[in-house]
Amino acid sequence: MENKGVMIFAEVTDGKLAPITRELLGVGRKLANDLGEELSVIIAGSGAVNTAAKVAAGVTDKVYAADTPPLKDYSNEAYVEVLEKVCKSTHPRIVLMGHTTIGRDLAPRAAFRLGTAAVTDCIALDIDDMNKQLLMTKPVYGGNALAIFTMETFPQIATIRVKSMTMQAVESTGKGEIINIAAELDPAAIKTTVLKKVVMEDEGVKLEDAAIIVTGGPGYRRAGRIQTA
Repeated sequence: MENKGVMIFAEVTDGKLAPITRELLGVGRKLANDLGEELSVIIAGSGAVNTAAKVAAGVTDKVYAADTPPLKDYSNEAYVEVLEKVCKSTHPRIVLMGHTTIGRDLAPRAAFRLGTAAVTDCIALDIDDMNKQLLMTKPVYGGNALAIFTMETFPQIATIRVKSMTMQAVESTGKGEIINIAAELDPAAIKTTVLKKVVMEDEGVKLEDAAIIVTGGPGYRRAGRIQTA
């Protein structure tokens, strides 16, 4: 079967779509429009998944929602099972994730299961007009150069660096179709368990949420001037 469409793996925080997911929705919609194909989202979790799915449905064509207690906390064994199941039944051309703790762990596992590859920490995505392949740009050599990658296998999997894309405005219009997925997880296959979560209270603006970040380097003097060569 031919691979078509762009699929986003959505992360949910406190019952809401995480900021990185809104970035993925923005670039995912652009890529889907360039291809003339559908944009879909897969959301896995427990409890608040349906609320987030309704929001995602406002800007996508389809939302695949897996809502079951074993998915309450992230587990690579459980989440890769769900992602593999959905991808093998829908055959997306492109799968996008955030370059987060979850995405960095899940993307290579999903790529192995699906017999494809993954390019991580991308800062730009585009479609090759000649063959409709995904062009993935990422920093290399310690950020001193940029390289563009592509792959011939499907789905083409990429993780996106946080704050590298424009966020997509989302509204609960419910225009997209929500498809509930039966996870059918084997408890014996889940080898890790979250015993406890500790939330650290932050004061002020979080670094990842700041609009402007000012830093100083080794050339900065106490007098407030920049040392020049």
